[in-house]
Amino acid sequence: MIGGDHSIGLGSISGASKFYDEVAVIWIDAHGDINTHETSPTGNIHGMPLAAAMGLGFEELVDLYDKGCKVKPENIFIIGARDLDLGEKELIKKHNLTVFSTEDIQQIGVERIMEIVHSKLAERGIKAVHLSFDIDCLDPNYVPGTGTPVREGMNVVEVKYILKYLMETKLVKSMDFVELNPLLDKGDTTADLCIDLLSWTFGFLK
Repeated sequence: MIGGDHSIGLGSISGASKFYDEVAVIWIDAHGDINTHETSPTGNIHGMPLAAAMGLGFEELVDLYDKGCKVKPENIFIIGARDLDLGEKELIKKHNLTVFSTEDIQQIGVERIMEIVHSKLAERGIKAVHLSFDIDCLDPNYVPGTGTPVREGMNVVEVKYILKYLMETKLVKSMDFVELNPLLDKGDTTADLCIDLLSWTFGFLK
């Protein structure tokens, strides 16, 4: 699914969860997108899809396509987060979500983080992963054409490693690729990188 803002992730997760008995979600993003209508400082729905997929928040979002929880908290992995609201931090702690910040990436490396994620997926017997990729996980120097940039993001090498690793597990069954805004781009820098990343990712589907 290629889209605008990350709210589309709720629909794609809902569809994947309907098809597979149990799905894990790997959410690669500078933001957690796990606010609810009660915690969100902005009220933007694109900051709520992951919480709604967990069964938290506004009823009409939680019950999209099918009623209730679409993905268990223990099957959620957030990678690259570096801009979390207070309500999101409290929810992460309450539900013991697995979150790797960009600081974690710098300290222990993407190689180790992917080993940890893969190990947890294997322990839980997960056979289907929904990968939700927001380009603002990258540093704004690489992606000027996105609506909610956050400094000190990942570099292209790190992102490509993560995408390659995940695709080679053969567990990824569905994917979002979001948050390109061509109106904000500079000389198609972001659009060209997005095409490159998509080509890179799909090259490991063989």
